[in-house]
Amino acid sequence: IRDYKVTGVQTCALPICVYCRRDFCGAEGPRGQRRSWEHIINDASIVTEQNIALCCVSCNASKGAKTLRDWLESRFCSRRGITPANLAEVVKAALQRQGGQLH
Repeated sequence: IRDYKVTGVQTCALPICVYCRRDFCGAEGPRGQRRSWEHIINDASIVTEQNIALCCVSCNASKGAKTLRDWLESRFCSRRGITPANLAEVVKAALQRQGGQLH
């Protein structure tokens, strides 16, 4: 995601991963603490505050091209305790728009 496309999103970005809720550190830290831009819904044409968020490199790599609902059922999410209930609000809203259940 190009920086110029996310200028408006940066002002509302959380200092933690929208999925696993870990704090971010500098660019030299571990993958689970480095931030990366994420399309919550995997559609590169949707570059809005409702679909672009900061997550850690580990979550971004794990999610890849999976749908949000499928990814939330993955072993990665299970091991990290990532559930619909503890997602950031922007992700919960995207999940609800897709018809996903919040438990």
